[in-house]
Amino acid sequence: MAQATARVKAKLIQEKAAQAAKAKIAAMLEDFKKLPAQQVLAKYPFKFESAGVFTRSQGLKREIERAAFSAPTPKAGMWSVTTTSLANEMVVVAVAEVKKSPIESLDPAQAQELMQLYQRMRGQQLLDDYTQYLKANAKIK
Repeated sequence: MAQATARVKAKLIQEKAAQAAKAKIAAMLEDFKKLPAQQVLAKYPFKFESAGVFTRSQGLKREIERAAFSAPTPKAGMWSVTTTSLANEMVVVAVAEVKKSPIESLDPAQAQELMQLYQRMRGQQLLDDYTQYLKANAKIK
């Protein structure tokens, strides 16, 4: 009985700590919308690790990649910040700069390969969406 009580107490403490952290992170996210990144970083004790420069499908975890590439393009000196969840953790994803590479800078073979890749990916997304729709709404007798 004492072990069960200790586990429940530990769980409650962990949940309180998670709620407090979420509140601090929510405040930080709001500040990132209004203030330059350096001011926000000085204000909060959180430390961001630089992941470097990434393109799509270049080795980031899928959830982090989705969050990073769905964030709006940040203004100069600002960061676009969002969160995503992994197995047992919440990750804050910050985008400091978006570099757009014009398709004209690619050679024609690379441009064609890139277009085919995106067409296949879009086709797969549509098929997945349609399959999910059918699973949710189909009534098979």
